[in-house]
Amino acid sequence: MQISEEMTWQAWLVLGLILSSLVLLFMEVSSPDQVMMGTLCILWNCGIVSTQQALDGFSNTGLVSIAALFIVMHAVDKSRVVDCAARRILGNHLKDRMVLLRVCGLVFVFSGFCNNTPLVVLFMPVLRDWARSNQRAPSTFLIPLSYASIMGGMLTTIGTSTNLLINGLLEKEGIRPFNFFEPAILSLPIGAFSLLLLILLAPMVLPNNKGGLFREVREHGDNLVTALDLAEDSAFLGKPAVDVLSSLGLPTSCLLKIRRPKNSKPLWQTLGATQPSEHTDSLSPSQDSPRTLELEQTFSVRFLNLDIEANSGEEGDIVEIQPVGENERVQNGDLLLLSLPRDRVVDIISKQERGIRVRSMHASQAVSEKSEFVELVISANSTLVGQPVCNAPNLVADTYNAGLIAVRSRYWGTAFATAQAEESPSPFHRGKAHFMAGDVILVLAPVGHEYPKSHFFLVTHLGSPPKATTFYDLIPIFLFVPALVVTGMNYVSMTQIAVTLSTVFILGGWVKAAELRSIVDWQLLILIGASLGVASAMSSSGLAAGISRGILGAGVPTWLVPGFLYLIIMTTTEMVTNNAAAALGVPLALDLAKKMELESPHSLVMIVMLAASTSFASPIGYATNLIVMGPGGYSFLDFLRLGGLLDLVWLLGVCALIPWLWPMEPLA
Repeated sequence: MQISEEMTWQAWLVLGLILSSLVLLFMEVSSPDQVMMGTLCILWNCGIVSTQQALDGFSNTGLVSIAALFIVMHAVDKSRVVDCAARRILGNHLKDRMVLLRVCGLVFVFSGFCNNTPLVVLFMPVLRDWARSNQRAPSTFLIPLSYASIMGGMLTTIGTSTNLLINGLLEKEGIRPFNFFEPAILSLPIGAFSLLLLILLAPMVLPNNKGGLFREVREHGDNLVTALDLAEDSAFLGKPAVDVLSSLGLPTSCLLKIRRPKNSKPLWQTLGATQPSEHTDSLSPSQDSPRTLELEQTFSVRFLNLDIEANSGEEGDIVEIQPVGENERVQNGDLLLLSLPRDRVVDIISKQERGIRVRSMHASQAVSEKSEFVELVISANSTLVGQPVCNAPNLVADTYNAGLIAVRSRYWGTAFATAQAEESPSPFHRGKAHFMAGDVILVLAPVGHEYPKSHFFLVTHLGSPPKATTFYDLIPIFLFVPALVVTGMNYVSMTQIAVTLSTVFILGGWVKAAELRSIVDWQLLILIGASLGVASAMSSSGLAAGISRGILGAGVPTWLVPGFLYLIIMTTTEMVTNNAAAALGVPLALDLAKKMELESPHSLVMIVMLAASTSFASPIGYATNLIVMGPGGYSFLDFLRLGGLLDLVWLLGVCALIPWLWPMEPLA
């Protein structure tokens, strides 16, 4: 394909900037909204787009609809209808394929009427809890969950932000937008066939032995947490705990909590055990006596299908200090819990230190009535993104006031909090590994501790019971359903309905005004607004016209143009993001339709709409894939095995059905 020589310098500059931004997005040098906003600013200051063109994207009706729907769905989520439906369809003794049929079918339908990203966030904890309780690996189910939500989101114009964005672009160009159910004419038959393939092949193709960091704790918990007993003859009594660790050569960030007997006696005396005799013996991992092992179980809880006896002594005998302040001084009988493997502690601590005993612990023993494990999937808004993983314990302690247990990156797998993972196998992340969106951290924090919603895709509290739903919480769903019916019948625009409902929910108290900052994904809105400005530059500079002339001038047959366009947009989506691919693809589709003298551009725009959401072979292009990657313990290859086939199915299906459903008829 040759781009026309008639292109101006402005078109070449736009092309160069777009290609550069795509490379930056692929390499994840910066967040998508920063990259696209920077590109727009350069185009604006070069005079390629006017002030009105640069800012028009931020007042686009599609952008307003997306922002309002974030508020609407937050209120609807409180009804817990989706959560209740998910729990009811899952029962014991079900085969893997039956679970996939029930869950994926339900998600496929719901995704057409609810934004698919929060839908995955709602379903994933339920599905993981079921997998753990039935001795299954979450890795068998989470990728299908994401794929089903992506396919279901293509059924209607509100199922995904991409569809709303494309409709907004059509309105901006004065072209009739797609009706509410119009995408389903094409996406429903292809989606149903893909769903069948997904259910049949997922148990065979996906790993059946992987899971999130909770699973890592269950299987490798004896190498995550170690405790230090301080006896009455210890020279460190009365000193700050952080100074004690520094003196022993241990990182202060590894201190999770202090367990202290109220009566100031050593814990082994408080609980009726005998004091260990010589410290030199206690440092040896092989010297644990039966009584010591019994004592270690006194802090245990029922955790992740581990049946360990819980017996914490008399009620009120033990006080937990978490987080540990810099000036907190250790006392006789304190038990310091560290996020370090025992072997490493034994290697670091000098055997000449008296009054300290290194005690093995399973990670489950660090949990109590006042503390819990929480798994967090990092979003692009988190302050951790871009920070070195080797500083993770300090970063998590300082930023979120929690103790880091383990980290899982989508590039280098699982690392304990103190593993100091410095090398990444990714060719684009040489040197020290850094946090990226989609990484997962496991922390130990006080029960009820709050985490910034905008910083994490998903926050999972182990075993946290769902909150009771009141009639007041159900009112938003009673308003949302008839609103969908009215929109589907084209009586009222989606923008008007979304803004009206969001206003009602805020005034009615279902959504607090103070929550708007965390509810709305502002980075997504900036990305979309900036992408619309770049799309305007493609049209005004003549780049879109030049590319379309190049495609048609290369001798590509008319019947191959849909497949060629689909392949371009799908590849862009897999490499970068769906919304950026959609914003860049619509001007190209409109100009191609003009050059081909089509009666309506809707057939080619529909190809862009579906191709921009077809992100199955890579976790990068779609937020739901990033959300499930860490908790499922997946690698890039896991997505490629199943997703590559689905990409091919959608490519062939769209190319085969488009001429029948949206005939590309030339102007009379």
